Amino acid sequence: MGEPILSINNLTKTYALGLARRRYVKALDNISFKINKGEFVSLVGESGSGKTTLARIILRLTPPSSGEVIYKGKNVWSLSDEELRWYRKEVQGVFQDPYTSFNPFYKVDRALSVAVKKFLPGEDEHVVIRKVLESVRLNPDEVLGRYPHQLSGGQLQRIAIARALIPRPELLIADEYISMVDMSTRVDIVNLSRDLVDQYKMTIIMITHEMNMALYATDKMIVLFKGRIVEYGDTKKILKDPLHPYTQLMIEALPRIDKNIERKILQKTLDAQKKGLTESVRGCRFAYRCPFATERCFNEDPVLEEIDKDHYVACWLHNRR
Repeated sequence: MGEPILSINNLTKTYALGLARRRYVKALDNISFKINKGEFVSLVGESGSGKTTLARIILRLTPPSSGEVIYKGKNVWSLSDEELRWYRKEVQGVFQDPYTSFNPFYKVDRALSVAVKKFLPGEDEHVVIRKVLESVRLNPDEVLGRYPHQLSGGQLQRIAIARALIPRPELLIADEYISMVDMSTRVDIVNLSRDLVDQYKMTIIMITHEMNMALYATDKMIVLFKGRIVEYGDTKKILKDPLHPYTQLMIEALPRIDKNIERKILQKTLDAQKKGLTESVRGCRFAYRCPFATERCFNEDPVLEEIDKDHYVACWLHNRR
């Protein structure tokens, strides 16, 4: 596979809390993973798991407390001004709320025009804009010349993706970009993302709390819980055999047609929470919710270990040490 396009090495982000700033919370806690060129990767987890913090660090919007973000062999947080201009062109982001991505006082054309002037000076602006809109399955004649409030959320999100594609990036960070549109539009946007990966060999990190969309379209999956990676690997392997109880819980909680399905992990997790266990544990962060937790889980933090080829889990149930 060659050198990975993106490597996250021992990344930690700590925030100080309160006016006195004497309490701290780790949004990300010593996480590491690698992504190869042309992969569609999902980063899944509930709210507060650290997904958006990771996206902002990769996009150079929020500095890490420690650790490295390596893109094509270069440390993202040690780039020169010239290298930073290169990085801004190669790595683009699409965010959750399409309505905040555009100035309501300007037509959507302006955001596309600014991107062309900045990243593709000298190219025919009209041709570039029409072509990129068509690539995200929009009719340019239907959306150009309109203000954001005149378009649907799905149309605006596609235009946001189109704007991100203008620099012809190699890595796209999509942070909850399907959460504010209806289900049919979500599927369309995820299918569009899949096509971008397959046709243009783009690398996409889809950050989402929707396990069903991640299982449906992505090649690899990273499962985050309270700032730690609990499972990571090939999406098909994780769907077939989820190893971490948290991953099992997320998959079991998905809507199912068969109403009488027995949700064993979900019920056991609820029973474990009723015991009143504290969240302040020295070991695994999921221990207080885990129906299989042992004394070791509360006192020792499990390491991420490869259990099968391209399938890693941080859980004492599977750890061989």
